[in-house]
Amino acid sequence: MIKTYINNTVGNIIIDDFSNKTNDNEDIKCNSIYNFVNKNKSLQGELGIRTLTLPLENDVDSDEVELNYQSLNLNYFNKVMYFKQFFPTSGDTTHRLLVHGEDKKLYIYQMFYNLNMLNWTYQLTFNNTPIVLAYKKNGLDSILISSSDKLVVWSTNQTPYQLSNIPTITSMCVYNDILYCTVEDDANKIWYTSSHNPESIGTETDVTKSILLNDETGACRKIVTFKENLYVFRDYGISRLNPYNETPIYNQIYSSDSKIYSNTVTVCGDCIMFMTKDGVYKFNGTSVSKINTVLNNYLADINEYAVATNLQDKYYLALRVNFNDGKQILCESETDYKNNALIVLDLQDNSVKIMRGVDIKDMLALKAEFVEKIIVTFNSKDKDKIGEITNDGKYFNQELPKFYSSNYIIQDVNNVTIRKIVVEADSGVDIQIVTDEEVYTFTTYTSGVNEFQSIIPCKKFQIQIASTAHTPYVNFIQLEYEKRK
Repeated sequence: MIKTYINNTVGNIIIDDFSNKTNDNEDIKCNSIYNFVNKNKSLQGELGIRTLTLPLENDVDSDEVELNYQSLNLNYFNKVMYFKQFFPTSGDTTHRLLVHGEDKKLYIYQMFYNLNMLNWTYQLTFNNTPIVLAYKKNGLDSILISSSDKLVVWSTNQTPYQLSNIPTITSMCVYNDILYCTVEDDANKIWYTSSHNPESIGTETDVTKSILLNDETGACRKIVTFKENLYVFRDYGISRLNPYNETPIYNQIYSSDSKIYSNTVTVCGDCIMFMTKDGVYKFNGTSVSKINTVLNNYLADINEYAVATNLQDKYYLALRVNFNDGKQILCESETDYKNNALIVLDLQDNSVKIMRGVDIKDMLALKAEFVEKIIVTFNSKDKDKIGEITNDGKYFNQELPKFYSSNYIIQDVNNVTIRKIVVEADSGVDIQIVTDEEVYTFTTYTSGVNEFQSIIPCKKFQIQIASTAHTPYVNFIQLEYEKRK
């Protein structure tokens, strides 16, 4: 009698840390993730968006109500801006939101005023989406609002006045009481004036000058103050501007092979964050380093509509991502969407959260008394809404589809058979084993530990996790397998 013995090896694959820091098997990595977040080593649902709410009174215990923008009957909103004014005579401070939309009018909402309504004050209109700069003028809180057709100067206790005979200002900042600007039609120049009145921008005078930055790093797109220095972000580089000479000079301190998207340039505490065609970068004033995230593998070829802001040591970046899975999540079913994702990068631990399916047009990091939140407008889907970023895992009360995928695990010419799957998770979470030939789905039937017996032969496999609950969790997954020697 002939006997045949087959020597198999029994093994386990365990994922008990979805932040990819302490997995037992270092070959297991996150391949794709969206609408799930890594929190305390677990997968959880968190990021969401809802209609903007604001407190009725300047009191931490005040009720919040939805901003009544629907009464304007606009098909879309472009931007929400913020203007804080201190009145020296009375000692009062007002907090205003400025809203620009389809009808080109600038609507004003006074926060903490017990009136949830927007008013078209001073009959201000702008043909295109404006940019805004808050600064001090003659000791008063003031604001510059610039669009393609005009620039508006508005100071406390004064009626706003308009300037229409100057170049279109595309970026501006104040440094040592001097206003610095980049302009649209002469993008290789920085204009600066010791007068805070920008009437002379575009014309050389005794108080208004320009400096030509003419080198291979391209046009000047954004000028910012950072660590007591002036930095100019160009199409393909960063220049430091030295304003202390009679004629300011500049030094090129960084050049990039990929175009810098100027609307992603954001001062974030002790660094400046920005994005190029090939990734997200951090600039500390002297050197640039790339932020390594799973997102870098899926960036779209063009991200001209990407925008960013900063709040509470987090970098918020709306952009376009190629998830390459054939799915259409929320805004991706629209034919004209510009962006389809929001990433939130925690600058303390470099952790990343990704919300998929949102076409964000603009973001405002609102800081007003005790209120801190990110206000958003949209390009396509829900462009008639004004929203805010939340932690409830929903998108305007819709459940966000959440997804996680590992890389392919155990790629071997010999067959592997998965015998058992153990997962600690919320009920209704789908665990998919994607092999080289089939997809096997197991749905958790209870919150807690779920165990599934299986016979899944394969040469390689992925672990995928999906859920449509708004706050699901997955703590760990364990797969028991036999591998033929």
